[in-house]
Parts: sequence; C-alpha cells; structure tokens
Amino acid sequence: MPATVVLDAGLGDSGKGKIAAFLALSRGVRHVVDGGTGPSAGHVLPLPDGPAHTVSQVPVGFAVPDARLYIGPGTLVSERVLRAELAGLAAHDAASRLLVDRRCGLIPDDAHAREREQGLHDLGLSWEAGTTAARVDYLWRRARLYGELVDPPCPSGDVVAALNAVAVDEDVLVLGAHGADYSLYTGSHYPITTSDNCSAAATLSRTGLAWRYLREVVAVVNMTPTVTSPVPLAHELTLTEIRRRGLESHGAVSGVRRRVAARPDLDMLRRFVRTERPSSLALGRADLYDPDCAGARDTAGLTAGIRSWIDQAEDDLGVPVSLVSTGPAVGDIVRLGEPVLAPEPPASHRRPEGRP
Repeated sequence: MPATVVLDAGLGDSGKGKIAAFLALSRGVRHVVDGGTGPSAGHVLPLPDGPAHTVSQVPVGFAVPDARLYIGPGTLVSERVLRAELAGLAAHDAASRLLVDRRCGLIPDDAHAREREQGLHDLGLSWEAGTTAARVDYLWRRARLYGELVDPPCPSGDVVAALNAVAVDEDVLVLGAHGADYSLYTGSHYPITTSDNCSAAATLSRTGLAWRYLREVVAVVNMTPTVTSPVPLAHELTLTEIRRRGLESHGAVSGVRRRVAARPDLDMLRRFVRTERPSSLALGRADLYDPDCAGARDTAGLTAGIRSWIDQAEDDLGVPVSLVSTGPAVGDIVRLGEPVLAPEPPASHRRPEGRP
C-alpha cells in the first residue's frame, strides 16, 4: 500500500502538521509516523471536538481516532517533552497508541545549555531545542536510548519492523521536519540549518520504512513565508506592514518574533522541485496571503488572487496544487484533486510460487 511523506518546501512554519493531519483524517490512515529530527518544530492543531493542541514530539496522527502512532529510530526524543505532551493528550489516548523505537536517542537535560555555549543561539537556532547536541552524542556513540528508560512515558519497540509489516497492506503517512531549505547538507544557509536533512529520502530514512513503499510526496508551501533565524527572506515585509496586516507571531518552539514575507519565493521553490520532485503541492496559510478566502472549504471560496498564484505556480513549477489551507482548523481545506501517484509497491516480499 502507498506511503505518503509530507514535507515543507521552504523555510518551515507552513502548517504542514495540519496538512498531514487532514490527509490522515480524510483518507482514514491508521499509521502515522513522525519522521522529523526531534522536538524542534511545533504543530498547532485546533480540532473540531475540543481545544487546540500544540505538539512537537507526538505524531499529529493523534487527531485520528484509533490510528497507531510511531516515532522512528532516527528521530531524537525528549522524555520531558514527550511525557508532557502525552499528559495533555490523555483524552485522545495517545500514550497507548504511540510506539517509540527503542533506538531513538534521548535529548539530555544539558543539551540546550550546550547548544547555547557552542553558539547555536547566536546563529538564531534556539529552535533546535537540544537536537543538535543530542545528535552529536549519538554520533559519538555515547547517547542514552529510549529503550533504556526504566519508566518510559509510552511503549518502546522496533518501529522499523512494525512499519514495514503494516505497509504491505495498509497506508502509512510520514511527517517530515522543518523546511527543505534548512537541510543540513542540501539547504542553502549553512551553518543556519537543522541537525539533518529535511528531504523525503532523509525523512523516510529516519523512520526505517523501505523506499519501495513511497508513492507520494506532498510538499507544503507557506503562502506568507516566515523565519525566526537570520537567513535571507525574499519579499520581506516591514514590521509596520506585518502589524498592519495582523501577521505578527512568534515561533512555537523558539518564542522568537517571526519575520514575514508577502509571498513565496519562486526561485526557492524551483530549487526544491528540481531536487525533490514532489507529487503535488499544498498551499499553507492561504488565508493570511488573501484574507478573503478565509474558511473556504470548496473551490467557490478561492479568490482570484489565490487562483492566479496557483495557475502561475503550476505552469512555472510543473507540479499540481492539490490542497489549499484556508484557516487554522484542520477542516479548513480546499481540495483541488488527487495527484498522479507512482506505481503501487508489491503486495508482499514473498517469492512467486515455483521460484527458488
């Protein structure tokens, strides 16, 4: 069955967590994986049946009743953050549904201080939230692993084996980290990067899911790009204009005021499309780009300005736009169609009858 990876096509903060939650809910996906680098990116999910939840460690699939949740071995885990988020999601029974790979590295208590001492905060990377220091520990083979916890907040096990078993017969959705342009190796702003790549391949690698199951990559484009780090930002608005348009906000993890751009950077998106070849694009925060489309849930609610940008982007990038996010609620989405998928992977890895 197909696996879907949801990525951020730019500099993060695109609402990719909401897009992933919408896809999981609307498609009835029962296996949702966090394939990020660790608890260094926050996702805010206002659900129709309760308050908004902010998560940075628990997979966004908690919003899907009865879905199994996973954190793969390449994702770093903060026991403190995970325990607090699971406590806040008790009504969703997230703790009993989440399996964390026993090989996940733990983020130690001193990781934040070490990153500050090494100058990461001076680079505007306070949002790394200890993941860089913890990955250094992992590479030096001195990290503590999740499987070593005496009283873990949720079960540990072999996520790689579990995912590759269920993917034979069931859909799997994987959410990536940050934004492609913050990738450690292939991003544009080194040393202002996260601690690993944010590509589809890297995301899948952190989960351990075999590449042959991947059929779809949905890339989320922030229609009003934002950053909290000192990287170049095309079409940047002044603080006065940001406040006039009601766009002032702060990073969910870093707490730093966001810089805001008026529209996406097509040059950045061209680079992304060349290297990632996504199946489709999803437009995040379109209601901030054009408030007149706020709350739309069908194509009739899309404004001429949004339609014009979609036409230009599809013609320029050669990738269809499949979803448009028009508000904070998970259901504030306009569907424009399903992308053409890659061929479905084999149903099993068993040899055909009669073959040795």
